[in-house]
Amino acid sequence: MRVNRALMTFAILAAMSGCASPPTRFYALESDIGTPQTAALLVNVPPTHRPGCRGILGPVTLPSLIDRPQLVVRRGLIRVDILEHERWAEPLRDAIPRIVLDSLRQAAPDIPVGVVAPTDPAGRTITTTLDVGKFDFQTDGVVIEVRGVIGSKPMGASREWSTEVREAASSPNNDYGAQVLAASRGLEQIGRQLAELFKGECRVP
Repeated sequence: MRVNRALMTFAILAAMSGCASPPTRFYALESDIGTPQTAALLVNVPPTHRPGCRGILGPVTLPSLIDRPQLVVRRGLIRVDILEHERWAEPLRDAIPRIVLDSLRQAAPDIPVGVVAPTDPAGRTITTTLDVGKFDFQTDGVVIEVRGVIGSKPMGASREWSTEVREAASSPNNDYGAQVLAASRGLEQIGRQLAELFKGECRVP
């Protein structure tokens, strides 16, 4: 009887260990340029913008498909995988504008840019929305599509802009860490593109 009980206990423990959930991994989007303050100190660019010209990035919108804690991988035209054990360390609606803003500030250090309206209403303010249409993790890399409307206050003029960037993963085939790094590089590229738009809006004639 004792032998049977021991065998039963062993079988139960083996079954429980076989059904154990895999570990959950967390990923963070990161840029390679350091803090915005450090980046601004390293770049000595003479001012080319209108006095008092500054920028605001936002609001930011995301598709509900990717606005979730889990990584989402596109497997085809209509199939996606939502990876329960591969998760973001912070919400994408916070991480995406952070990377874009860091890159924008690096590329246009003479234009103050933030995510909230300035308390001082004087001067010219350039604003742009950030509407993320695609943030697709694919087997070989990442595709990011963003559009928005950039406008100027108090001038009131505005225009639409859009961009799509593709970044290859250094190690494809479900290496999600490599895909997160590719996504970070893609967002940095979008930040540099936005910097050119801000420079154009703030350019001294």
